[in-house]
Amino acid sequence: MRSLSGTEARRIALWAQGFADPAPKGPVTVQHFKRVIKRLGLLQLDSVQAVCR
Repeated sequence: MRSLSGTEARRIALWAQGFADPAPKGPVTVQHFKRVIKRLGLLQLDSVQAVCR
């Protein structure tokens, strides 16, 4: 089994979440948002902040 350094693990995690992709040009649309949710496989809402607003 191969071991990963902390730096390698961090880079893999960021890549898997889409942070290696270029940022969208212009305004972010609903399609961008849907693509991120599909890639991550989840959407987490902070209910405390949502209620406070």
